[in-house]
Amino acid sequence: MIIMKRFFKRFNILITVITFPVLTSGCSLVPDFEMPSFELPSFWNYESEPENISSKEIDLEWWKEFGDDNLNKIMQEALDNNNDLRSSIARINQSRASLKIKNASLFPDITGAASSSTSRTETSSSNSSSNSFTSGVDVSYQLDLFGSESADRQSAQASLKSTEFRESALRLTVLSDTANAYFNLISSKERLDIANENLQSAKYLLEIVQSRFDVGRLSYLELSQQKSAYASVLAARASAEENLKNAENSLSILLGKLPTKITTQKKSLDAIRVPTIATGLPSELLQRRPDIAEDEQDLIAANANIGIARAALFPSINLTSGADISAASLGGSATNVLSAASSLSVPIFKGGSIFAELDRVKERQNELIENYRKTVITAFREVEDAIAAVRSNGDRERQLRISKEEAEKSYDLSLQLFEAGSIDFQNLLDSQRSMLTARDSYSQAKLSRLTAAVSLYKALGGGFRKN
Repeated sequence: MIIMKRFFKRFNILITVITFPVLTSGCSLVPDFEMPSFELPSFWNYESEPENISSKEIDLEWWKEFGDDNLNKIMQEALDNNNDLRSSIARINQSRASLKIKNASLFPDITGAASSSTSRTETSSSNSSSNSFTSGVDVSYQLDLFGSESADRQSAQASLKSTEFRESALRLTVLSDTANAYFNLISSKERLDIANENLQSAKYLLEIVQSRFDVGRLSYLELSQQKSAYASVLAARASAEENLKNAENSLSILLGKLPTKITTQKKSLDAIRVPTIATGLPSELLQRRPDIAEDEQDLIAANANIGIARAALFPSINLTSGADISAASLGGSATNVLSAASSLSVPIFKGGSIFAELDRVKERQNELIENYRKTVITAFREVEDAIAAVRSNGDRERQLRISKEEAEKSYDLSLQLFEAGSIDFQNLLDSQRSMLTARDSYSQAKLSRLTAAVSLYKALGGGFRKN
């Protein structure tokens, strides 16, 4: 007990000795840095009047604006089970652990050791034995006089934030891909239904042509033309079946499971609402995009790395202290040894490697500045493209719906006139082809309009806010 009291008394002295330089050391060689600036437009190119732009924030669960409960369930399943998102969470945890390792340099390293030994000596005249007990504590700390450790922690913290923003960008990509895959699945089912309807129409017309050919009212040319049209519709149906299976497989992978059949409540894209999306002001985009926020943190980390490289040009000082207690027995007298030392390390000649490292991290920062600029420029282009796509696909869908409806009316009328003998078969065949093309084009237009809306949500950051 006496030894332990003496031990802790000296240990407290060591902590006091080492704490003073810990609290008083450190300056920073990290250069001042400002983010690259941009002259941003006042409004988007396709928004001719600034007052028409809404500053309403996009909800993080933006997909609920489509009004499809089944889509909501699919998106939640992707959030829970997508393999890419799970691996990104693991990367975030790795970065957090790395930051904890860097933060450990704030404190001194303390190690303890204890040992005991027993020896016995026997001679012809006498026997003797001896015991010894030794315990000690060593404390070491490297003074951060030039801010190397502080800059290292700053770099690690920025890297952690960059990883978190990268996960947000990946989350947005996965969710937009999942929404598009879901819409594509419904569209594939719808186009298969259209293919079946087209097949019935082509078959019905083939039966009419065949019957008239059998009685000599039509030539083999008309029969051959309709047989060719019927075969083309059969081939289109086979392609529609393949597209449906591929769509199910693609969505399954995004949901983190093996390819399987996926049921949907809606059988047509007509039942899905196309939301009106508030684009916001261009000046807000820098705060809305996770990939831009990621590049900003990479720049901050690179700037801190310059401080680390600069600090390597200066001396480093390491402080060490130790307390050792030895005694022949636990209750006996003890020998106490208290030691303190410091060491100075100065770089003299390393073949220019230190200056080369400084040049390397500076050029790395220049590289990241250009990457940041490109990310910002690309972000604005994606928004402009998405706005244009939303508008053009909306107009295209409306016109193709009219085209489909009129083509169906034209085919029905042509069929009646053909049965009445008022038009020839070629007119009917042309009308049939127009109807088949119009149906398929309209179905694709509906899908394009929905995917354009998803692209706009993604381009605007999908509800992400840097702060």
